[in-house]
Amino acid sequence: MLLELILFWWWGVRLGKDVEWTFVAFAFQIGYAITLFLMTALLFPDDIAEYKGYQDFFIQRRYWFFTLLALTWVIDISKAIVAGGNISSTLLLHASVTLSLCALAAFFKHPKIQIAIVLIYISRQLLSI
Repeated sequence: MLLELILFWWWGVRLGKDVEWTFVAFAFQIGYAITLFLMTALLFPDDIAEYKGYQDFFIQRRYWFFTLLALTWVIDISKAIVAGGNISSTLLLHASVTLSLCALAAFFKHPKIQIAIVLIYISRQLLSI
C-alpha cells in the first residue's frame, strides 16, 4: 500500500502539470485517494481477536480489498476520460491486467496464490514508473 500511495502522489504531481483542473477531475482524484485510504484501513483491523491472525483476517476480507483495488483503476480510466478523453493503450493494458489479477485474487484464498498475485502487481507497478 505504501508503494501504491507513493505512485498515486507521483502520478498526481505529473498529472497536475498537464490537466486543467475542474471540480469533476478533482472529485475523481479525491475518490481515488479515498479508495486507497479504505484499502489501507482494511489491512489494519481494530480487533484481531476473532481471527487466527492477520493472514486469516486478510483472506476473509480479500473480496473487499481487491474490489477496492479494481475500483482505483476504474476511477483512473474514468478520470482520464473526463480529463481529456485520451486513454493510452498502455493504460488500458495495465488496467485490464490489474482487473484480471484482482478477480483472481478475490477468487483464490490460498496464501501462496495471494502472494504471487501481489508480487506480480507490485512488479508491474514498478515497471510502469
